[in-house]
Amino acid sequence: VGQIAVDVLDTAEEVIIVAPVAGVDPSDIDIALSRNILTLSGERKHPPIYLDAKRMLVEECYYGSFSRSIILPENLAFNKIRATVDHNTIMVHIPKISFFSKNIKIDA
Repeated sequence: VGQIAVDVLDTAEEVIIVAPVAGVDPSDIDIALSRNILTLSGERKHPPIYLDAKRMLVEECYYGSFSRSIILPENLAFNKIRATVDHNTIMVHIPKISFFSKNIKIDA
């Protein structure tokens, strides 16, 4: 099983996972979450033109099953994850949880 490249962006409001998936049908991609580990998996299939090739002169593109797991911080709203595909790139948006903070004075 191969791996796909990912970028993990940390913004003020959310964490965004960006993964280029050129040549992969979005319906063939699975996004799973277990605790704080997000896994992207799927399969990139050879285009039909490969059947006509007598031989490969250069072979750098990866085809086949892929999987990539990312360990995420725990301060995220995992119940509000959303994913989009734009220009052959998956973007998984996970909002951050805002914790209440306050300075407390010690009474003497």
